[in-house]
Amino acid sequence: MTTFHTRFHARNTPDALAYRMCATGENVTIGALEARANQGAHLFRAAGLYRGDHIVLLTENRREFLEICFAADRAGLYYTTVATHLAPDEIAYIIRDCGAKLMILSDVYSALLPRLVQDAGSRCRFYSVGAAVENCAFWPDAVASLPSTPIADESQGLDMLYSSGTTGRPKGIKWPLVDVPLGGRTMLIDLLTDLFGYGPDTRYLSPAPLYHAAPLRHTMVTIKAGGSAFIMTKFDAATALALIESEAITHAQWVPT
Repeated sequence: MTTFHTRFHARNTPDALAYRMCATGENVTIGALEARANQGAHLFRAAGLYRGDHIVLLTENRREFLEICFAADRAGLYYTTVATHLAPDEIAYIIRDCGAKLMILSDVYSALLPRLVQDAGSRCRFYSVGAAVENCAFWPDAVASLPSTPIADESQGLDMLYSSGTTGRPKGIKWPLVDVPLGGRTMLIDLLTDLFGYGPDTRYLSPAPLYHAAPLRHTMVTIKAGGSAFIMTKFDAATALALIESEAITHAQWVPT
């Protein structure tokens, strides 16, 4: 029986590809993802976050995005991935509304940090990825010395995503945390594996921002099932077609226009 967890695949095929950042060619093996997700989970515990607490992630498609989501997913946390086109007051509102205790943002959006820190006060810790940002802890340095082994109190986390805010404030959709063992079947895993056939041979192309629900969930289930994901920085039709051919893509998710 397939176990839907990176740990299972890391034990059996540690050098298998978990995902590739297509624009840079950077590969992350399932073994590396497992280790980095464990380090992130240890950071969350050291920062005082426990089951049911919230984090917010504001970043473009980059390597750390999925590592952080997988860390929260095994630490019993709600992880909110924020659309990068939202206005500063909308982002600040999301931090307040979900009660985030920790936020990770890309240096690309460092200009927003003073406003977000001022609005959040002492309720939220801030970390950056990409490059160090003034008055903000640097995520790679913070996790570098932490154990790559699991935390003692792992539990299944969940995404908590927000609407676009086209009518009033963005609206969060919060599902109850599920009490299933890590690696067990969830409603989403059942849907994508049973209906769409996601499994160890899946090669999934994600052409969209990972902060959206479908790209994030399809990508994470692909990796949990032992498949490989190929992450585009942004959609480009010719590039997508080239990747489908060169990477022997089996699955992708698109928005009809």
